[in-house]
Amino acid sequence: MKLANLSLSVLALAFAASGYSADLTVQGEVISSQGKLESGKTKSTDPITGETVTEDSEGNAKAVTAPGVGVSLQYKLNDALRLGGGVGYVNYDDKDEGEYSDLSVAANATFDFYKQEGFALYGLGGLSYHMVDPKDVKEDGFELKMKSADLLNYDLGVGGRFDVAENVNLSLGYRFSDTLAKGTIDSTASAIGTGLSQKAEFKDVTLQKNEFIASVGYSF
Repeated sequence: MKLANLSLSVLALAFAASGYSADLTVQGEVISSQGKLESGKTKSTDPITGETVTEDSEGNAKAVTAPGVGVSLQYKLNDALRLGGGVGYVNYDDKDEGEYSDLSVAANATFDFYKQEGFALYGLGGLSYHMVDPKDVKEDGFELKMKSADLLNYDLGVGGRFDVAENVNLSLGYRFSDTLAKGTIDSTASAIGTGLSQKAEFKDVTLQKNEFIASVGYSF
């Protein structure tokens, strides 16, 4: 529900911006993403005694590289400034870090700080909402079920845009994203067939991302 509400907010922002200009650009994106998901604390409950223990996490999570896709809208307010937003999806899978997906919705602004005919260099800043969904694990008689976490990140980036036809452009960019509002992942570990289970919370969850993005845009 939160993701749907934010998606509507991003689209509302984009359409509000369209009142200032008729220049709307739709972009399809291919993403090479390096993501690091980690938690600051683990809170667990002993299934027998009911005792709750909170421990600091080791903080040794490693970055995982994965491909992703995205779609974005941009409205041109003037010759340099554009407002917009988009939706992105990346699925990270690593034998040590496990598998999790990131579905994100972003709102941002780009500013062209250098322009020549048919070419521009731009900077980007904005906010993004992330729904991080770890995949359940079942092996060796145990099953670990995990719920998704909601995170709010800030985004910073730079890139270049090339006009290849009257209404078509290519863009290459880099984006850094880090967490402002941390989340919590609830989990339940069970011994299959025994009825024994242990609940735990991974608290202060953050997602840091370094992404390279190639996109094709069409302007109406």
